[in-house]
Amino acid sequence: MRRLLFFLFGLAAFPWIVLAAPRDFKGFVEIIFNLLNSVIPILLSLALLAFFWGVGQFILYSDNEEKRAEGKQILVWGIIGQTFGLFYPNFRPEEIPMAPF
Repeated sequence: MRRLLFFLFGLAAFPWIVLAAPRDFKGFVEIIFNLLNSVIPILLSLALLAFFWGVGQFILYSDNEEKRAEGKQILVWGIIGQTFGLFYPNFRPEEIPMAPF
């Protein structure tokens, strides 16, 4: 029964998948950027949460060196995620050079 439902859903979704296919490379890049534009705010909020979680662990476990190092690692990954999330909007698909053919 489960396989039948997946098969029927696949048949029902097939026209939308085919019609959503990009016609050229620029269309493919635009689809990727649209997907990333919808995911970036979620990732940015998770990076901010990770940053504050790392700060909390770094402060709360200041006497335990192992937990403090773990908090520092989470803090660094939170900063890296925020940096990516904040500088990502500067990249646009219009600025990608295309082949002249």
